[in-house]
Amino acid sequence: RKSQQKCVSDYSMVADAFSAGATMRYMLTGVPPDVNVEEFMAMQSSPVAAMAKIVGKIARKALRKKGKEKKNDQAQKIKKRFK
Repeated sequence: RKSQQKCVSDYSMVADAFSAGATMRYMLTGVPPDVNVEEFMAMQSSPVAAMAKIVGKIARKALRKKGKEKKNDQAQKIKKRFK
């Protein structure tokens, strides 16, 4: 009978190797580990993907602007307190 420690250490080495491989694949190709390369490329060239990118850019810009306005409001409140 194997000790529990041997089984756990073997599993962690396999998991570490998989994680390293998945990370390298993502860094080199830009394709997430759980997605097929062909499916990823098809998603990138579809009109829906193009629209999602545009909407994402607009949303990020709006959120950034809202965050700046919020910081300005907070700065104004602080200035009023110390006047």
